[in-house]
Amino acid sequence: MNALGRIMRSLAATAALVTLGGACVSIDDRETLVESETGPTPPNGVCADAGEVCTVNGDCCNFQAGNGFCVDSRCHDSCTTNSECNSNCCVPLVGGGSVCASADNCGGPGGGGAIGDPCSVDADCLSGTCSGLWCTATCIEDEDCFGDNWCIETAAGTQNCFPGCGLDSTKCLDYPGTTCQSATTVEGYPWSVCAL
Repeated sequence: MNALGRIMRSLAATAALVTLGGACVSIDDRETLVESETGPTPPNGVCADAGEVCTVNGDCCNFQAGNGFCVDSRCHDSCTTNSECNSNCCVPLVGGGSVCASADNCGGPGGGGAIGDPCSVDADCLSGTCSGLWCTATCIEDEDCFGDNWCIETAAGTQNCFPGCGLDSTKCLDYPGTTCQSATTVEGYPWSVCAL
C-alpha cells in the first residue's frame, strides 16, 4: 500500500469527508479512486475528471458541466481549437464535437501528421512512425490511437494504429492499395480498418 493509501485509511477512521468532482464522498470512496489507475467508474454521486475512467458521458464531471465527453473509456475536455488544450491538440469526434487529446494525435508545426494521416516517410508524422501509407504508433489499447483510428494486432504480432473506415470504404482511398477490412481491435471490438 502506498503512503497516500495509509494516510487515507487512518483518516477514514475519523470519518473525515473530502470533496471530489463537486460531490461529497467518504475517504474510503476517494481511496478507491486514487489507488485504481484503470479501475471501475466512480461510485454513484461522484463524477470522473478529465483523463479518468468512464463508461458513459454522464460519468464525466466535464460532461455534466456541458464541456466534455467520455471517449475511449476516458473523460476528455471538449474544445474548438488546439489552444484550448494543454496538449495543444483538439481532435474532432466521429459523431460530432471535438475533444482535447494527446499531442501525437495532431499534426505538428513542421507539417507532421496525426495518427491516421497519409504519409510516405517517418518524418511526415508527429509520432515519428509512418506505415508507408499512414501515420501510426504502437499501441496497447484503442485509446492510444484516438479518433477513428484503432489498435489492431498485426500478423507479425505487433500492435499498431490503423485508420478506421467503418462502412465507408472511400476512406481508404487516402491509402493507395488498401481496402476496408473487418478487424477486431485489441480490446475485442469488431470494426473495419484500412489495410493491405
